[in-house]
Amino acid sequence: MFLNQFTAAGALRLVRADITGNLECSSARLNDADRNGNALIADGINIGGNAFLNQQFTAGGALSLVGADISSNLDCGSARLDRENTDGNVLNADGLKVGGDLFLNQEFTAAGALSLIGADIGGNLECSGARLNRANDDRYALVADVLKVGDDVNLDSGFTAAGALSLIGADIGGNLDCSGAQLNRADADGNALIADTLKVGHDLFLSALPDLEFIAAGGIWLLGADIGGNLECSGAQLNRENTGGNALVADDINIGADAHLDQQFTAAGALSLIGADITGNLDCSGAKLNRANTDGNALIADGLKVGHNVFLRQEFTAGGAIRLISADISGDLDCDGAKLNRANTDGNALIADGLKVGHNVFLRQEFTAVGAISVKSADVGGSFWLSQRNPSEDKAKRPADDKDRTALDATGAQIAHQLYWLPTEQVAGLVILEDATVGQLQDSWIERPNGYWPPAAQGLLRLDGFTYKRICGEQQAQLDDRLKWIGSQPKLPWRKRVTSAMRAPRRAWSEGQERRGARRARRQRPYGFAPQPYEQLAKLYQQAGQDREARTVALARRRDLRLYGKLTPYRRTVNWLLDKTIQYGYQTWRAIVGVAVLYAAVLALFWYAQHRAGLIIPVQSIQGLHPNRPQPTAPGTIRASPRSATPSTRSSRS
Repeated sequence: MFLNQFTAAGALRLVRADITGNLECSSARLNDADRNGNALIADGINIGGNAFLNQQFTAGGALSLVGADISSNLDCGSARLDRENTDGNVLNADGLKVGGDLFLNQEFTAAGALSLIGADIGGNLECSGARLNRANDDRYALVADVLKVGDDVNLDSGFTAAGALSLIGADIGGNLDCSGAQLNRADADGNALIADTLKVGHDLFLSALPDLEFIAAGGIWLLGADIGGNLECSGAQLNRENTGGNALVADDINIGADAHLDQQFTAAGALSLIGADITGNLDCSGAKLNRANTDGNALIADGLKVGHNVFLRQEFTAGGAIRLISADISGDLDCDGAKLNRANTDGNALIADGLKVGHNVFLRQEFTAVGAISVKSADVGGSFWLSQRNPSEDKAKRPADDKDRTALDATGAQIAHQLYWLPTEQVAGLVILEDATVGQLQDSWIERPNGYWPPAAQGLLRLDGFTYKRICGEQQAQLDDRLKWIGSQPKLPWRKRVTSAMRAPRRAWSEGQERRGARRARRQRPYGFAPQPYEQLAKLYQQAGQDREARTVALARRRDLRLYGKLTPYRRTVNWLLDKTIQYGYQTWRAIVGVAVLYAAVLALFWYAQHRAGLIIPVQSIQGLHPNRPQPTAPGTIRASPRSATPSTRSSRS
């Protein structure tokens, strides 16, 4: 059926027509439409060959191809659909079946939305360079839910849309290529591309071309998508977030190869990859995540699974926190040079509690974080590098008192090889290594006062339960420095603790005390004494054959226990006596010397007394000195009883 260069002043109706060969409408002009706004109504048409609506084909209304069946190609290349129907569509092809390719390319222009819901295309869907200048009432420019395409879908090379694209449940056998596309408007929820449960056999390209940028004026929604190859978003510009504050939502996505969000990838909202499964690498090198969601997070990847490495390096910048809670990374977590410029509402910049990393974790090369680094219960199969630099440009945003912030929380972390503590500046804030286990601790004290560990006087280092097999480094700390290091745990002297407890009831009702109590509870820094860090250090010296150093650490433990531990007055006194006498059993010879000195002193005293007249007087010599004491009498002499004496005698005796 040939309608080439055909002109019509009304609608063309071919409902359920059956054409064995081709339908050719090249360069045709359908200048008007029916009352529903349709210029061509070909619902249910059956075409045995090709359908050509190309070469500047022009329609003053919509094309309706609902349920059409075209055995070969449907070619609308360079067509101009200048007016939408009453539904806001210029092409309504729901349920369309095309055996070959569907061409909407070569600057195909549409003044309304394209509807391809449930369409089945055996070949390619070619929309390269297409211009969808208007959206329907729901703000969509392309609605292709449950679309099935045997090969590729190309929305690339300057493809522009004045509304959102909906590909929910679409099944694409080849690539979905949106390289260089311009998605200029979003739907009511703020999303520019909605592709929940999308299935792509090969690669998904949302990347920039050498001369064209991929731009989305809304969020990208890939919830539960399944991509057989790569997710390529290199250089993409996601300029607006959706109503939830997210620029990319790819929760539970399954990616068969790599995910590239690198090369100046920019997002004006958060990235959500909760439960994502990536077989290869997750590469965000050089990405700029300029904003966070309502919780203050810029990247949320709880439960993420990555088969190889995660790269957040090369000046990766985040305007919010990075969440990797319970993530499973088979390779490295590389954050070298990353700049985490803002913390979330909990004060954390990197939250990786329960993280599992097969190889190494790198936080070095000018890595900065405005907030806490939390790796509680993390399991690192290799080494953990921390060479952090304080974000001096954001000191105004930090709490005035370093005691009100946490720098590192590695409670219960398991590091198989080495923990490299190599900050480039003095760490400000609390460092928690309680119950953590590392194969080897490596720090450096070269031109680093106190190794840049928190100063001992501030009590901002918590080491209770921290175990290690060795300590090494370029220049090791001296024994006194190590004693200060393990003595940096938060504690309060016994006298001050008792005084504070006595004063607390009198101040309990004051508003200031309530605020201070709440702040202490948030910090979770109970006063007290932990002996384990001393025992661990003493064990290390003992294994190295340094018995004197091990003994010194053991003595320091008992002395600090007296000063800061919860001892009764009796036990505190016994502790003091053991310290001053035999030094808790480490110098038992002091007891022998003490007894010997005491014996010698007593012996000298008696010897001196024997050689000084009148100092020791025999008993017989002092009887006369007491007139009332009975005097000795000769044998056989009868003494008168005092009772038988006369009054005068008693008076004279008085």
